[in-house]
Amino acid sequence: MDDPEFYVRSAYRWQGIGSALLVEAKAIGHQRRWKRLEVTTPPLPQFDRTLSFYERNGFTISGGRKLKLIL
Repeated sequence: MDDPEFYVRSAYRWQGIGSALLVEAKAIGHQRRWKRLEVTTPPLPQFDRTLSFYERNGFTISGGRKLKLIL
């Protein structure tokens, strides 16, 4: 099974949807006793805002453009 992938379409960004998705993912992770969430962004300049978004939401870089959030 592939890892789930989600993103917010450009037209809907800056409406709090990404933050709401992260809140829900964290809640599911806590319920299932996950140790952490991991996200990845492509190593391209156009994804710098995505990287910043994850860092603002508590994720830390764990290698390249892979970030983790300890639950």
